[in-house]
Amino acid sequence: MQHLIQRTGFYQPVETLPRFVIEDEPQEKELITRYLQAALVLLFETIIKHILFGWISINDNDKVIMLRPDASINVVYGAVVEQRLGCDEIKSQYQALNHRLTGLDLIRVVRLAKAALDKYKAITTFAFTAVGNHANFYALHRAKSNIYTMKLNIFNWP
Repeated sequence: MQHLIQRTGFYQPVETLPRFVIEDEPQEKELITRYLQAALVLLFETIIKHILFGWISINDNDKVIMLRPDASINVVYGAVVEQRLGCDEIKSQYQALNHRLTGLDLIRVVRLAKAALDKYKAITTFAFTAVGNHANFYALHRAKSNIYTMKLNIFNWP
């Protein structure tokens, strides 16, 4: 068999295939590279206005103690990150059934958005969560001493 593969020119691609069956479900990194990156960069990144979207802390493990969002929308001048305009937390479809983790992500993204409001004395900041193939977009608006959370839209992709 190996001789046949070498003669037909398929040796190199076949050689790089894994030798065991991968049974894990898609994780956060795969969700980002396959679907989210292309859509979200177009929505949020405006280089002319110095607004950049980037992934900060992507990890497929339990992130209960993490203090950084999965993604952040920032104003950037040169190499200096200025104001955070928004943040994001994601979970893959495989992890969507774990309501504890998705709930923790929602709480974390709201806390991080509120921290950005306080730090930069902003009036409004943006947050979103992506769970599987659904994304929920929120705006957090400061009015005097209160913060109002408004759900802006739900986006589904195939």
